[in-house]
Amino acid sequence: MIIIKIETENAAFEAPDKDHEAARILRKLADRLDRHDWPVSLYDINGNNVGTVEEKEYE
Repeated sequence: MIIIKIETENAAFEAPDKDHEAARILRKLADRLDRHDWPVSLYDINGNNVGTVEEKEYE
């Protein structure tokens, strides 16, 4: 299971860029996962830590 959390309460996610910024973060994450480079933290366009990625085993 992969758990992705993105906090959208900062300037990078203000309208009209909210969807664009979320998509940018997810595209960057997908590129890293393709390279087997698991990030722990996700960052917005301004360099702020806005999220986490976690891999968990099913219970």
